Amino acid sequence: MRVYYPTNLSALDQTRLAESCLLPASFEKMTASALASDEKETLSVAMNTGEHLLLQARDKAGHLEELAARVRILEKNIALPEHPYAYDERFGYLSFSPVLAGSGIYVSLVMHLPMLSFLKQAKALSETLKQRYYCFLKPLPSTDGPNPGNLYRLGNASGFGREDEGIIRQVKEAAMMVADKEAFLRDKAFHHARVTPLADRAWRSYGILRHARRLATDDYLSLWSRLRLGAVAGILPVRVEKTDHMLEFGGDSRYLTEGADRKTCPFRRADEVRQALSGG
Repeated sequence: MRVYYPTNLSALDQTRLAESCLLPASFEKMTASALASDEKETLSVAMNTGEHLLLQARDKAGHLEELAARVRILEKNIALPEHPYAYDERFGYLSFSPVLAGSGIYVSLVMHLPMLSFLKQAKALSETLKQRYYCFLKPLPSTDGPNPGNLYRLGNASGFGREDEGIIRQVKEAAMMVADKEAFLRDKAFHHARVTPLADRAWRSYGILRHARRLATDDYLSLWSRLRLGAVAGILPVRVEKTDHMLEFGGDSRYLTEGADRKTCPFRRADEVRQALSGG
């Protein structure tokens, strides 16, 4: 694993790790903190960034059982008898975070929910999820704008008195409910309404992305969201899998790694988007 400290963290590493949600934005201002991450940044250990010790495993496929197993194995491998984890027989793992108290595990999925966002139903649905599945649905934090990509994180609200398997099962069931609701609203808007502004927005976004010469991060994410919505609805000549891959174009670290500076990142992003959609 590569180890990062606030004292040796480069600006590029800070941007990349913050975009990956592995570090808080204020990491460089912290003392006695550190992050260790594997080469692909799918497995990490953070110290004193909120929790005393935070283990994370992630992937792009949503294999929750495998991710939970990786975390539990890492948890055992780094345990030291002389420094046991804060654990109580009655309350489980102790944490200042209600989500982590008990089982010590937080399971989440990132979901693209443009219809629920557009119709302002995400907040009301979150209340239902909390009561039925004990899960939260919250907008994914954005660098500048109010969730321009319409991305949400669905995760368990608590792990107190519960096993990993039960938490994972409820998160999956909640995800199915959210996905079904999103699909119902999308089908109603695109295939049962005589006129829908969403189809026009999707086509406009497709046209802009195919020809734009400059795309700032939030502008791009907003256009990307409408593009993916049109692809999922089946009205645009672009595969959903390609739009999923294009989400990677949203961050600046991708271009900073290739030698670009902050001012040229929007132009590099536009070049890559045009190449992906039209080959030029």
